[in-house]
Amino acid sequence: MVLGTLELQLDEEQPAGTVVGDISAGLPPGVTATLFFISDHEGTGVSTDLHIDESTGIIQTAKILDREVRDRYNFIAVTMTGVTL
Repeated sequence: MVLGTLELQLDEEQPAGTVVGDISAGLPPGVTATLFFISDHEGTGVSTDLHIDESTGIIQTAKILDREVRDRYNFIAVTMTGVTL
């Protein structure tokens, strides 16, 4: 089941560890997930600039982000039950 996209925004220059959002916010009402598989491609910055907790779905900054360097991050999150966000 593909649910589409979840768009989150964050002001630049926030400190590392700032919570950006929660992947599970994109799940339909009543659906819960405790494990996520995160798929990102080399060069997207997801693995270096963000920390995504695959057990909770919480997304945090891994460093101070600069919009002039990268203005968006794209990745696919799939629950272990097969729901794709």
